[in-house]
Amino acid sequence: MRRTDYRWQMHQLADVADIMSKDETAITDPLQATRDTIQSLIDMLGPKLPATFWADPFVLGFVYFAVHAYAIQAGATDDDLKNLPAVYVGLLEGDAPAVIAQSATLHRDKDPAFLQGLEHGDKFNAAMRGMSKYDDDEAVIQAHEQAREAVVLADEEHPFTFDQALFVYLYEGLFAGELRRRFPEMAETLN
Repeated sequence: MRRTDYRWQMHQLADVADIMSKDETAITDPLQATRDTIQSLIDMLGPKLPATFWADPFVLGFVYFAVHAYAIQAGATDDDLKNLPAVYVGLLEGDAPAVIAQSATLHRDKDPAFLQGLEHGDKFNAAMRGMSKYDDDEAVIQAHEQAREAVVLADEEHPFTFDQALFVYLYEGLFAGELRRRFPEMAETLN
């Protein structure tokens, strides 16, 4: 990745990293906060998603994990969790019921790509939250190394915290990189 790409990507993703690490006690509507955070993750993929994006098992697994994990981290109550479909409606409007049903089917059937998306979401979340669950995972190790290097390369004009840089490299290694493999037409947008 060229230095200019690094700076652009760091700035684009730093705000979302800050959102994800906010103090949950300040959140008054956990489902809206969850929808906004997931929307930000999706928006970073570019203005136009492939037609089959919301049918892809990996995408559905990653988003499924992210929706559930962030809702809990945002302070969702049991009643809020029963209303998680509202997050999907906020993201997808009329397509939400089909995406929810497809996610449930893939989860029930233990679809390998869906499970891979779940695992990548879990790794992303655990590493961002400072949990040691995946400390020996190659993608997590690489993201930590890249984040340390990025912080060293940062300057006063483009300062980044370690958490912001870690977010960028976890997002790349666990989500965007896999999307480039699954959707070659996204390669240009995600570079």
